[in-house]
Amino acid sequence: MPVWEEVVETMYGKDLNNTEGYKIINVIYSSDKEHRFIILESDDNYFTYSFESLYPYDEAVLKYITDNLFAYWQPENYGAKPIFDDMEILMRELKTAPEYRSFFENK
Repeated sequence: MPVWEEVVETMYGKDLNNTEGYKIINVIYSSDKEHRFIILESDDNYFTYSFESLYPYDEAVLKYITDNLFAYWQPENYGAKPIFDDMEILMRELKTAPEYRSFFENK
Protein backbone atom coordinates (compact mmCIF):
# COMPACT_ATOMS: atom_id res chain seq x y z
CA MET A 1 0.00 0.00 0.00
CA PRO A 2 1.33 3.47 -0.83
CA VAL A 3 1.98 6.02 1.89
CA TRP A 4 -1.14 7.80 3.15
CA GLU A 5 -0.26 11.14 1.53
CA GLU A 6 -0.19 9.46 -1.90
CA VAL A 7 -3.53 7.78 -1.21
CA VAL A 8 -5.04 11.13 -0.24
CA GLU A 9 -3.79 12.74 -3.47
CA THR A 10 -5.21 9.85 -5.50
CA MET A 11 -8.64 10.23 -3.87
CA TYR A 12 -8.88 13.98 -4.50
CA GLY A 13 -11.93 14.50 -6.72
CA LYS A 14 -12.93 10.82 -6.68
CA ASP A 15 -16.29 9.28 -5.77
CA LEU A 16 -18.40 12.36 -6.37
CA ASN A 17 -21.20 10.26 -7.79
CA ASN A 18 -23.39 9.75 -4.71
CA THR A 19 -25.52 12.81 -5.45
CA GLU A 20 -28.67 11.41 -7.05
CA GLY A 21 -31.23 14.13 -7.67
CA TYR A 22 -28.68 16.91 -7.14
CA LYS A 23 -26.03 18.65 -9.16
CA ILE A 24 -22.69 19.46 -7.59
CA ILE A 25 -22.16 23.20 -7.19
CA ASN A 26 -18.84 23.14 -5.34
CA VAL A 27 -16.50 20.83 -3.44
CA ILE A 28 -14.52 22.32 -0.56
CA TYR A 29 -11.56 20.29 0.71
CA SER A 30 -9.82 20.64 4.05
CA SER A 31 -6.17 21.69 3.92
CA ASP A 32 -5.05 18.07 4.44
CA LYS A 33 -7.57 16.92 1.75
CA GLU A 34 -8.95 14.23 4.09
CA HIS A 35 -12.36 15.91 4.53
CA ARG A 36 -14.70 17.64 2.14
CA PHE A 37 -18.01 19.42 1.91
CA ILE A 38 -19.97 18.81 -1.27
CA ILE A 39 -22.37 21.66 -2.01
CA LEU A 40 -25.43 20.44 -3.91
CA GLU A 41 -28.39 22.00 -5.70
CA SER A 42 -31.68 20.17 -6.25
CA ASP A 43 -33.80 20.33 -9.38
CA ASP A 44 -36.14 22.59 -7.35
CA ASN A 45 -33.33 25.11 -6.73
CA TYR A 46 -32.78 24.21 -3.09
CA PHE A 47 -29.28 23.81 -1.69
CA THR A 48 -27.77 21.36 0.76
CA TYR A 49 -24.39 19.89 1.58
CA SER A 50 -22.75 16.64 2.47
CA PHE A 51 -19.72 16.30 4.73
CA GLU A 52 -17.38 13.38 3.94
CA SER A 53 -14.19 12.01 5.45
CA LEU A 54 -11.56 9.83 3.82
CA TYR A 55 -10.87 6.45 5.44
CA PRO A 56 -8.36 3.77 4.48
CA TYR A 57 -9.57 0.29 3.62
CA ASP A 58 -8.33 -2.26 6.12
CA GLU A 59 -5.99 -5.01 4.98
CA ALA A 60 -8.73 -7.67 4.91
CA VAL A 61 -10.81 -5.61 2.46
CA LEU A 62 -7.90 -4.50 0.27
CA LYS A 63 -7.48 -7.95 -1.27
CA TYR A 64 -10.97 -7.61 -2.77
CA ILE A 65 -10.54 -4.08 -4.14
CA THR A 66 -9.85 -4.13 -7.88
CA ASP A 67 -9.69 -0.42 -8.76
CA ASN A 68 -6.35 0.34 -7.05
CA LEU A 69 -7.97 2.73 -4.61
CA PHE A 70 -6.79 2.28 -1.06
CA ALA A 71 -9.37 4.49 0.67
CA TYR A 72 -12.99 5.55 0.42
CA TRP A 73 -15.09 8.66 1.06
CA GLN A 74 -17.59 8.16 3.86
CA PRO A 75 -20.53 10.57 4.28
CA GLU A 76 -20.65 11.74 7.89
CA ASN A 77 -24.04 13.44 7.95
CA TYR A 78 -26.48 10.62 7.26
CA GLY A 79 -30.16 11.27 7.72
CA ALA A 80 -31.64 14.72 7.62
CA LYS A 81 -29.54 17.34 5.87
CA PRO A 82 -30.10 21.06 6.18
CA ILE A 83 -31.92 22.56 3.19
CA PHE A 84 -31.54 26.17 2.11
CA ASP A 85 -33.21 28.27 -0.54
CA ASP A 86 -30.25 30.64 -0.75
CA MET A 87 -26.62 29.72 -1.40
CA GLU A 88 -25.28 32.61 0.70
CA ILE A 89 -27.24 31.43 3.73
CA LEU A 90 -25.95 27.88 3.21
CA MET A 91 -22.35 29.10 3.15
CA ARG A 92 -22.87 31.25 6.24
CA GLU A 93 -24.41 28.31 8.13
CA LEU A 94 -21.78 25.90 6.85
CA LYS A 95 -19.03 28.01 8.37
CA THR A 96 -20.65 27.64 11.80
CA ALA A 97 -20.76 23.82 11.60
CA PRO A 98 -18.38 22.06 14.02
CA GLU A 99 -16.85 20.07 11.15
CA TYR A 100 -16.05 23.25 9.27
CA ARG A 101 -14.49 24.88 12.30
CA SER A 102 -12.44 21.73 13.00
CA PHE A 103 -11.08 21.01 9.52
CA PHE A 104 -11.60 24.03 7.26
CA GLU A 105 -11.08 27.27 9.19
CA ASN A 106 -7.47 27.62 8.02
CA LYS A 107 -8.58 27.64 4.38
